[in-house]
Amino acid sequence: MDENGEKRRAPVQCTNCGTIGIVRISADETYTPIGQSTICDCDGGTLRVLDEEIDDGFPDETVR
Repeated sequence: MDENGEKRRAPVQCTNCGTIGIVRISADETYTPIGQSTICDCDGGTLRVLDEEIDDGFPDETVR
């Protein structure tokens, strides 16, 4: 979350396969993909934040 208590968004990359995606990062550092159900299908990879907060100009989306 940012200093205002808002969830933040960031690009991430799978450390195993290299796939890149956008996630919403919650206060407990849980990553929720935006616009897709998962970033990749790897079992052994972890997601590494590439750059902090992005502003894509679109309203927030909810991933279900």
